[in-house]
Amino acid sequence: MTIILVGAQKGGVGKSTIAASIAVELAHSGQDVCIVDADKQQSLSKWHQYRSELEDLPTVNCVSATGNIATTLKDLNQRYGVLVVDVAGRDSIEMRSAMVVADILISPFRPSQADLDTIPHLLEMFEQAKVMNPGLNGFLVQNMCPTLPSLKDADKAAELLEGTELMELANVRLCDRKGHRDGFGYGYGVKEWKEKTNSKSDEKAASEINWLISEVLKNA
Repeated sequence: MTIILVGAQKGGVGKSTIAASIAVELAHSGQDVCIVDADKQQSLSKWHQYRSELEDLPTVNCVSATGNIATTLKDLNQRYGVLVVDVAGRDSIEMRSAMVVADILISPFRPSQADLDTIPHLLEMFEQAKVMNPGLNGFLVQNMCPTLPSLKDADKAAELLEGTELMELANVRLCDRKGHRDGFGYGYGVKEWKEKTNSKSDEKAASEINWLISEVLKNA
């Protein structure tokens, strides 16, 4: 049983779409998955509502929780194989309490200075959580990276984060691909969306999510 927390110190970094696609990918692999929507915007709860109207898809359960969610996560962790927890893009009681019981923290950020400026505070939170939860593993994940090879934003961000010790910078980079947003809007994960569109861009998006899951589970 595994608790995967998707959280960041800034909104607009693609947390909910990543969380949904991770949950879907794991459900397709036979895992009993439950999403915990701990963001008051309730983006994943709305996504789950859209998904409930679709047919012939693996089940992804979803519950909402706010406040100190540590006890809730412990309880749900006894009932499901994997929990994927989405919290608001800021320092919140939901994020702090989830970090105390989670196995993996995935923290997406865009390769921009505004996003990089939030990482020192995230690392402080992570260090504090590790005192109570030594088994917590953290991964910084570049998301919405430019697809044009001439744009080196992601390379520059990686250079600035080189040597970060508390959390690991994931090798995989998630590019800014439209399929993430399109599929999410209908209740799909990007793995399922690419099967509907047969788009090479969507196929790449699905592969990147798969690589991310493989990397964090292997190194956690």
